[in-house]
Amino acid sequence: VGSPASKTSSATSNVSAADVAPAIGSATISGTAKVGQTLTATANSVTGSPTPTFMYVWLADTTVVGTNNSTYTIAAGDLGKAITVAILVSNTAGSDYKVSSATSNVSAAGVAPTIGSATISGTAKVGQVLTATANSVTGSPTPTPSYQWKAAGVNVGTNSSTYTIASGDLGKAITVVITEDNGVGSSASATSSATSNVAGDCGAKLCQTITFPRPSNMLTTTADQLLSATSTSGLPVVFQTYAPAVCSVVGAVGSQYVRVVPSGAPQTCVINASQIGNATFAPATWVQVGFNVNNVAQTITFNQPYSLKIGTNQTLSASSTSGLSVSYSSYTPSICTISAGNKVTAVAATTNQYCVIAATQSGNTIYAGATPVTKSLYTYK
Repeated sequence: VGSPASKTSSATSNVSAADVAPAIGSATISGTAKVGQTLTATANSVTGSPTPTFMYVWLADTTVVGTNNSTYTIAAGDLGKAITVAILVSNTAGSDYKVSSATSNVSAAGVAPTIGSATISGTAKVGQVLTATANSVTGSPTPTPSYQWKAAGVNVGTNSSTYTIASGDLGKAITVVITEDNGVGSSASATSSATSNVAGDCGAKLCQTITFPRPSNMLTTTADQLLSATSTSGLPVVFQTYAPAVCSVVGAVGSQYVRVVPSGAPQTCVINASQIGNATFAPATWVQVGFNVNNVAQTITFNQPYSLKIGTNQTLSASSTSGLSVSYSSYTPSICTISAGNKVTAVAATTNQYCVIAATQSGNTIYAGATPVTKSLYTYK
């Protein structure tokens, strides 16, 4: 009857996709497995519609220790156990879960370091090695020590549990500061008692030695030779002669020379090197060296005499490289004789014989004796 009547309903919400059951790719834990530390659980690659909700179950080995929280603070009762977490994801279409890999076994909570004392062992003497020891050290993890050595309060060596005493430490007391640190709280330090004052290797002083190279051999005419020696202390060396009849020492300390005293036959010059020390260094053991002092060699040139008639004479002629006079002697006195130092006379009773003459130079305090030179001459009537 009449026209039809109609009404339109209100619209629904936009049509959504069908519900999708959730899925979780993996569960992981981050953080340090140590008493007092907080671990965090993460659900990875989660899918599902509507968006899933999460539920967490924490386990220490197989015992549940926490639920419904993405974080867990490790308790003292968990010490030595491995922690895992199970994450459950769910929505109206279903659920899924994953269990994480286990952490390492829970270790104790970190404890700030302490140190009871620092001590030094060894002998307080130059060149000796001292050793530092840290006593009654506590802390977790185990603290790492560092070392600071001091001589009379001044830093002399670091980062070693041992210290080799240097010469510059002579007369000073040695201490060491040991610091323990493990990254938890503040570091802890202890200072040792001081050693006795450092002694030298020669009683209260440092030892020293002398190096004295042997001087070159000298001739009686050689110019003064510079003496050279060194001491390990760096102090100047003093020279003295132990053979004053053969050689002397001239010049000031630091520039001393050896001078030959001509005394005839070859002899040995003996020189002593000494260093008396000072407030730091003890006297050195003296060093004595010797070298040869030789006379200068010389040679003779003897001119050939001519034949000599019996009953006559001639003057001989010879010279030495030293300039010293040459002496003559007859090796055949029944045939010829020497007179007036350098005249040869033929005295043979018969003719046609040979006279043999020697020329010699015996030397002096400077020159060595020359090798004799002989000459022969013919005698006749």
